[in-house]
Amino acid sequence: GAVRASSAGLAARARQIGKIVLSWPGRQPSSQDMPLVRPDGTYWVTGGLGALGLFTAGWLAARGAGHIVLTGRNLPTPVAEKKLAEIRQNGAGVTVEVADVSLRDDVERVLGVIRKACPPLRGIIHAAGVLADGVLRHQSWERFETVLRPKVTGAWNLHQATRHLSLDFMVLDSSVAGLLGSPGPAHHCAANAVMDSRAQM
Repeated sequence: GAVRASSAGLAARARQIGKIVLSWPGRQPSSQDMPLVRPDGTYWVTGGLGALGLFTAGWLAARGAGHIVLTGRNLPTPVAEKKLAEIRQNGAGVTVEVADVSLRDDVERVLGVIRKACPPLRGIIHAAGVLADGVLRHQSWERFETVLRPKVTGAWNLHQATRHLSLDFMVLDSSVAGLLGSPGPAHHCAANAVMDSRAQM
C-alpha cells in the first residue's frame, strides 16, 4: 500500500516499505487542475486493454466521459471484458478496436471509426507499452525497438494524425524510470525519457 511521508527521508534510507507518496503544504489540487472530461466527447486510450488502460478508462467514465475508445494489439481477455462491462454500467459508451498505434495506418483507421460512429474526439491518453527486460549487455537493438516502438513511434503517429484537431488534452503516460533508471528495462527507461521530452514540445 501507499505510505504518506512529509519528506523524502524514507526513500533516502532505502527502506522497503512499499510506495512512498510525498505531500507538500500549500494549495490543494482542484477540479480546475484536471483535464476537462465531457459527456459529449470521445476519449481514446491506447494500450486500453491492459491494466493501466482499463484503470484509465474507469477513471474517465467516473468523471462523465461520454464515449471511450480502447485500442490494443489483442482482443480483450475475460478479465478485461468484465472491467469493460463495469465501465459501461457507469454510463459511458465503449468501443474496442484491435490496433497497433506504432502503425500509422492503424491510427488513421481508428480515427476513421471515431469520425463515423462516435462523438468528437476530445482527448487521447497514450498508455501503450511493452516490456522486454534484460541486463544491458544482453540487450539487442531488436529488443530496444520492441519496447520503443509502441511508446515512441506510437506517440509520434498520434501527434501527426491529430495535430489538426482541437483536442482538450493529449496525455503521454511515462514513468519515473525515465529519470531514475531501473535494473533490467533500459529500453523502457529510454522510451519514458522520450515521452517526457516529447510532452515538452
